[in-house]
This record gives sequence, C-alpha cells and structure tokens, in this order.
Amino acid sequence: MKLITNSSLKTIKCSPKLVPVTLAILLFSLVFTLFSPSLRYGLMDLDDHTYLSENRLFTEGFSPAAVRSVFSSTQLGMYIPLLDVSFAADAALMGATASTPAGFHFTNVLLHALNSVLLFLLLLAFCQKPWRALFFAALWAFHPLRVESVAWVSGRKDVLSGFLGLLCIGAYVWSWTPGKSRRSATRPAFGLYAVSILFFTLGLLTKSSLTSVPLSLLLLSF
Repeated sequence: MKLITNSSLKTIKCSPKLVPVTLAILLFSLVFTLFSPSLRYGLMDLDDHTYLSENRLFTEGFSPAAVRSVFSSTQLGMYIPLLDVSFAADAALMGATASTPAGFHFTNVLLHALNSVLLFLLLLAFCQKPWRALFFAALWAFHPLRVESVAWVSGRKDVLSGFLGLLCIGAYVWSWTPGKSRRSATRPAFGLYAVSILFFTLGLLTKSSLTSVPLSLLLLSF
C-alpha cells in the first residue's frame, strides 16, 4: 500500500505538467476538425489559378531554371518565392493539382492548426496560465476572420507567414530565457537569436507584411 500511495502521489505531482501538452493537442485537434471541410473545396478564380499557372516550380518541377525564375521574379507585384515553393511541395508530396486541390487545402488547415498551438504556447509563456492562454488562442483560431486565410488556397500567404512569424517571435523570446526567467536574463542566446532572424527572413519571402515583426520584438524586449 505504501508503494502504491507514493506512486499515486508522484503521478499527482507530475500531472500539472501534462496540462499544457493536453490542451495543445486538444486545440490542434479541434481547429483541424473545424476547418477540415475545406479539404473538399476547389480553387477560386481570384488569384488561385494565377499563383499556380505562373509558378514554374509547380508546372515544371524543382529544376534549377525554375528555382532561379521563382526567386528572381514577382507575382502580382509581390516577391513571394517561398509561397511558390510551398505550392510546388504540395504538388510533389501530395499530388495536388488545379483539378484536385485537396493537398493545397490540407497544408492550409495544417498550418492554421499549428499556428493555434504556437500562439497558445506563446501566451502560456507570457501569462503562465494554461486555461487563459487556451481561451485566447482558441478565440483567435475560431474567429470567422480566419476562414478566408484557411479555405482560400491563395490565403496560404497568411497562414504560412503567420507560422514563420510566430516561430520568429517564439525563438526570440526563448533566446532571452535559456533556463531562467526573462527578468534575470542579461543577453540573448546567440543561436536562438540567429534562428529568430532566419524565421523572420523566411517570413518576408512569403508575405511582406511581416516587416512589422521587429517592432513587436522591440516592444517585447521592453
């Protein structure tokens, strides 16, 4: 009986650590399930066909000439080569095409679900209250304004840049907290700081609106 009691006590003491993990899995599952009907959608005449037909990586595959073309040109007046790479990856890995775009939609839904978890983890790092972080992350994830970015294939710009932007902020915050509190940290961990800059650069290759992220990081520092 004594061994059972000690084991039970250890389980009870460790269980609070599992709460954030459980909530993160729950949030991911709910978000993915809620937006999964978009997997049956087709393409829209607004930008979808343009992004695919003018994407040489999508039409020709990952050839050196196609890669140079994507990284040395613009689409609809925007420099977004990483977006083209993501569409080409969907075609190569999941067989996504203009007539069967389920692979494009799957990536959008997956990225949005991951973004929800990343936001939850960031909020949790700030407030240290799992349920409060879950509430606000879910409020953002389930908001009707998210539907366009997820259900519209061209909305990949939002979910992919959001994914990279959240990783950038997360790496930056983590770089200041290598095993200790933010207040006691005196300088950032260079490796994580470099990772943060890398994610920021990749985000800019997806959507230029991430140019405001450094200001957000500056505010976080203060």
